[in-house]
Amino acid sequence: MNLFYARQTFTGPYLKNLTLYVFLALIAGVAMGYFAPEVSRALGGVSRYFFMILEMLILPVIFMAVTHGICQLADLSNARRIVWQVLLYFITISTIAIALGFFFGFIIQPGADTGIRLAAGSPSLPDQFELDDQQLHTFLYVNRHGIFLSFSIIVGILMNFSKEEPAF
Repeated sequence: MNLFYARQTFTGPYLKNLTLYVFLALIAGVAMGYFAPEVSRALGGVSRYFFMILEMLILPVIFMAVTHGICQLADLSNARRIVWQVLLYFITISTIAIALGFFFGFIIQPGADTGIRLAAGSPSLPDQFELDDQQLHTFLYVNRHGIFLSFSIIVGILMNFSKEEPAF
């Protein structure tokens, strides 16, 4: 028996492709919602906690990316070029998103033939969506991403003023 012989399995690029996994999960989710809606409703809590964990893992990555990006803007000519590129990208993508929203909203009219009558529904939101906006913790929770982004921008700017070279 050869110690260096590895049995060939189906571990080609198909199993290493994250896009394939996401697409298969999307198809499985749609099939689950269509064929077993009661199971999908029962798994609603799992999806809520999944997105909480995902947010917890993604926010440090965003913090490091924004902070590192701002630290790279020490050269003023580089900063001007990047700011103009970001503005052009933002305006272009926003215009395309608005045009697609108008197209799908007015031309295709999604949901028009579902038979749902809005007047028959409850005029108020369910209790889980109502927030007391007079409380400070509610304000901080609702605006947590903007506060986090502002904090990472401030840290990046302060790191640019330091005399030492960043370690990363």
